This record gives sequence, C-alpha cells and structure tokens, in this order.
Amino acid sequence: MTADAFFSAEPSVRSSWRLAILMGANSRTYKFALGDALLEHARHGHTEILLSELAVPYAMSLVEHTAKAPQAPEGTSIGKADFLAIAAAEREETQKLGRPTDLLLEAAVKSMPAMVMQRFHNLRGGTEVPHRFYEVAGNPRQRIVRLTPELLQVAQSEQATGLRTELGARWTIVESSFAAGIGRALIEEGVTVDWSTLAPVSIRASAGWSTGAAARHAGAGTAQATETGAIGECTGRGRSTVGGDLRGGGIRDLPGGRSGAGVGLAARRP
Repeated sequence: MTADAFFSAEPSVRSSWRLAILMGANSRTYKFALGDALLEHARHGHTEILLSELAVPYAMSLVEHTAKAPQAPEGTSIGKADFLAIAAAEREETQKLGRPTDLLLEAAVKSMPAMVMQRFHNLRGGTEVPHRFYEVAGNPRQRIVRLTPELLQVAQSEQATGLRTELGARWTIVESSFAAGIGRALIEEGVTVDWSTLAPVSIRASAGWSTGAAARHAGAGTAQATETGAIGECTGRGRSTVGGDLRGGGIRDLPGGRSGAGVGLAARRP
C-alpha cells in the first residue's frame, strides 16, 4: 500500500502519525525513540519543552534497546563519535544511574536537531506526512521543541496506547530485520493492531521471503489470537498456527468477527 492510499483510507492526524512510524525509511531506529519520547511528553499536555528534556526519554529508550538488539543494519560503520557508539559505551553507567549520563545527554542534544528531528516527518520518495507534530526553535545553545496541537491530539486520544503498541511492534521488527541481515529491505507491510485490544495481531511475510526470517528472529515472528491471547509462530509458508494467512491485505479478520485495521511491515527482497 502506498502512503497516499494509506492516508486516503482515513485522512486524519492519527493516520499521519502512523505514516511517520510505519512508512518512513529506516537506516537506524532513532525515529522510534523520538516518537516514543514525543508521545510521553505530549500525553502530559506539554506544549513547549527544552530539547534537553526531550532528549532524556529519547536516550533512555535507545540505551534500553541497544542492550537487546542492533539499532542499525548489519555492516553499518559506526565511529566512536556516532550516537549509537556513545549509547553503547554509556549504557552500563546510564542504567546504574537511572538517567542518561552527562556525556550521553550531551550527545543526544547535539545530534537530534541535525539528524532525527529533521527526518521524522519524511517519507520515502521525498514526501512528508500531511501533519507536523513538532517544531524546533531557539539557538544552538538552547533549543526549544514546540509540540503541535496535532501531536497532543494523537497522544491524548483514546487510541494513544494502541499507537504506542504499534510503535513498539514496528521498532521490534526493524531491529529483527537488522539482526537477520535484511536491513533496509524491511519497509512495507506486516504489523496489524487490533484496536479493541490494543495488541499487535500479525507480522506478515510477503512474496519473496517465504520463511519470514526477520519476523521470526528474536520472537518477532508471531501472530496473536486476540480472543485467547494465544501466540502462534510463523511458518515457512507465512501462516500462523492460530489461523489466518499472514500474507493478506491491510485488514484481516480476527476471532469474534472483529477486524484489525492497519499497515505494518513486510520483508521484501532488496
């Protein structure tokens, strides 16, 4: 499904947010850490925060994830000054303190405006999502992040928990693609959220990756039966042991007659 088709199906602020999370390019996972930090501040009603305040949950999320899975494609050159290298080096002390070390926080504040915050709204093909969720103001010595009414609307909606679940599912499958060596090819469809239970429903394997290697890595290759909570492992044919073809469209039927709407991610050949 194209970004235009996705948004046209439900033209809303929520769809813009989901486009940013689900259909942006993923050379690294910074976008997910930023998205999580934005939702956290916006749900409390913050409209203007220091970049250094936003950088705290951003850095903590990346530290947590670097301990579990790669945050960049296999073979990516990461120098000592790279934020991922600093996050890895400062991980133990950060976890001990329960907050970013001064060095890690400084690195986050320095790198975010010129990197992830410039690209968060971008989609592949040089386009952007229809809505903006923040603006960066101030000078290099003290950056201010202004959270837009659109972000507050998303973060304070009844579906905010489901959107955070979807963000986490997307992050996991991208990590899994990096670990499995698929890397940048993991782009299009696969995670579906059942909005009545706020649970990920499936991770589909598309044509060309019949084994769903990235989806199966690190426990990401599961399809969840929302009525029973049972989890079925993806098979080589891309089907779930709890039923349902994981190669289907953006909406699939769930037990009890419900539908899980949405587009997630599928592995395809580079």
